[in-house]
Amino acid sequence: MALIKCKECGNEISKKADKCPHCGAPQKKKTSVLTWIVLILIIFGVYVAVKTPPSTSGNEVAAQSSGIAALDRSAEKQAERKQFIEKLIGMGVLYKVEVPAELPHIYVAPGFYALNIDDKQRFINVVYAYFVAQNPKANIATLYDSKSSNKIGMFTERGLDLD
Repeated sequence: MALIKCKECGNEISKKADKCPHCGAPQKKKTSVLTWIVLILIIFGVYVAVKTPPSTSGNEVAAQSSGIAALDRSAEKQAERKQFIEKLIGMGVLYKVEVPAELPHIYVAPGFYALNIDDKQRFINVVYAYFVAQNPKANIATLYDSKSSNKIGMFTERGLDLD
């Protein structure tokens, strides 16, 4: 059995002890290298999953610059957008998306603030395209902070405008 010194009293104790039997001080456990590797792989996986929105190539970008005429409204594309929105909610980037009247309200979660501006633009573009494809009058999406419910910006066909 390996022995280490207690950080509080200096007596030798078992490396596996949760607390010192002499003074009762809790002993910090070192995180294994394997644990760190697994954690890094999980974080990388989350990053990759969030960084790859459904293809927002020409159609949606063109839809923004020339109105909404070029927007792909197919059921397949809408299902893809909805799945991506649900993924963003599951990842903590968005909290919820609702349409209290005709215009969508997007509540952003803490993960949204960690994104760079280009990713924020692309992700909110997908949400915007989802609602505009359903209702062309839903051409403004308002962004709210999920904790304070304060308005933090808007998204229109011109793009993201954060307050």
